[in-house]
Amino acid sequence: DNPQEDQTKMTPFKINLKDERYRDDFSPLVEGCGCYHCRNHKRACLRHLLVTNELGVLKKAGNLHGPASP
Repeated sequence: DNPQEDQTKMTPFKINLKDERYRDDFSPLVEGCGCYHCRNHKRACLRHLLVTNELGVLKKAGNLHGPASP
């Protein structure tokens, strides 16, 4: 499987990660996506970073490993 190839097949979606139901949701952000963030971060983790205004930490970490995917 080629992760970059998977990214070109993605369809737009909306998800409100600040919603309480994602607090204990340890599934990938987008099922089947091969990008770095979907492979390495779970919805609960991303929700925590959003509600604590720490999402910048993730952006900086992504920049250290290469360009972040949208």
